[in-house]
Amino acid sequence: MTTARALAVAAALAVTAARSVAGAQPLPDDVPEATPAVTTPAVTARPRPRPRIRCALTHPSLPRGVFDEVDDEHPPAIVATVGGYAVAWRGPRGGLRVASLDASWSLRGEVRELARPVTAFALVAQPTGAALAWAEPAGEVVVARLSAENESQNVPRVVARAGERVESVVVAPSGEGVVVAWESASSVSAVSLDPAAVPRGRPTVITEGRAPRLTPLPSQGVALRVDPAAAGTSPSALSLTPSLDATARVRWPAGAQGPIALGDAVWFAQVNSIEQPMMLRVPPGGPVALADPASPPAQRIDALVSEGPVALALVSERGSARQHLDRLMPDGSSARLATLRGWAPGPQTLTVTASGSAALVLRDASPRGARYSVAALECP
Repeated sequence: MTTARALAVAAALAVTAARSVAGAQPLPDDVPEATPAVTTPAVTARPRPRPRIRCALTHPSLPRGVFDEVDDEHPPAIVATVGGYAVAWRGPRGGLRVASLDASWSLRGEVRELARPVTAFALVAQPTGAALAWAEPAGEVVVARLSAENESQNVPRVVARAGERVESVVVAPSGEGVVVAWESASSVSAVSLDPAAVPRGRPTVITEGRAPRLTPLPSQGVALRVDPAAAGTSPSALSLTPSLDATARVRWPAGAQGPIALGDAVWFAQVNSIEQPMMLRVPPGGPVALADPASPPAQRIDALVSEGPVALALVSERGSARQHLDRLMPDGSSARLATLRGWAPGPQTLTVTASGSAALVLRDASPRGARYSVAALECP
């Protein structure tokens, strides 16, 4: 890239960001909004040429009983745990099944069915295994803790009663415990749990919205991102303390993925004006858009995950069945790791380890019904 071209790109990014901030409207909410953002993103380093890292993408054979029957309306969940992976999925009759796999994809313990029926579920890694949250038809939100061998570490505990159907559930670590959030009737509620999955207090209604996403924050709280309940309004993200007090709310750019915690900061990712995925630090006033939502880019970030120092994005191309796995760096650069087809879109169908390896769930549609499998990424 020539010097003139680099300067032009930097200028375009700054102008687009300034327009985004200038056109923002106040949020009708009693939660204080964060300090106004500066007119440029927190990271404005010019995008570098994207290198290609030669990673191996393999398709391990899953043990018998794993993903044999999957409800297509509820994609499976996979998270990296100590020495392996935990997977959960909903069967066609509503049963919630869970399995633990070691690093070589062998089954640890047995495939278990924990509840039937469930309407939504979410999975999170724990120091000694995994925790699984789910919702039952009457609105009960339940949490179970599982060891690395898939054995119960507690009796599944009802941590909240929504009193109505729960549409989605999310769970994330917070300090030594976890936070569980759920969507019902266009509002999002949450409860904080201690390490034994005992509620620290009563469930709290946090905000209106749908499809929540939780991210642990370096300050031992969580970031809660929600999509709007009404058309024509923007997504937003709230910073929550461990006691679930909302300290700030920021607007969320259309098409951006995140937030994720990386090191001691919070980040988001977007495709920039030269069609390259780019990660940016969330500035004090919240993220600012790099691209005009009215002009969708040819590439789209479908998922963004992080662990330790590693951030991976799943990127798709408009009009193509291909997806790419990219590693995104804090300086705004990215590296293409692998190309694949058939990713199963879902909130937890991609996971990454601190060493940079990753796993994602694939869906292969056929006349005899969909089949689910796993692709594993190993990089030098």
